[in-house]
Amino acid sequence: MKGAEDVADSLPGTDKEIAEIEERHKDMTYRISFAYMKNVMDTEDIIQDTFYNLIKSGTVFENSEHEKAWIIRTATNLCKNALSHWWRKREYVDDYEALGTAGQRKTRISIMICTSPSFQKMTSTIM
Repeated sequence: MKGAEDVADSLPGTDKEIAEIEERHKDMTYRISFAYMKNVMDTEDIIQDTFYNLIKSGTVFENSEHEKAWIIRTATNLCKNALSHWWRKREYVDDYEALGTAGQRKTRISIMICTSPSFQKMTSTIM
């Protein structure tokens, strides 16, 4: 009968294997993620999520190229998902007072709302 260590060693995705994969690909993953995210904190989040997905998926790779391609695709998709999240699409009005009088503010805000892609999409589906 196998001991607990023998069973853990035979499973794909053991801590040692994950650590080796991370060590091999963390620089590449960092560069790819930073190219998309443009800041260190978001880049580190993407790297963490990439390797978390690796652990969670339990994927067994055919070879080192398959492993590398999986990590690149996962990191890229996570970056694209993060960039398309509604939180990043918010538009800021830095200085509300700089918009002018109440009438001018109302007009400018109406223009901003009417020209936003989400408003245009909503009105095109209604009409």
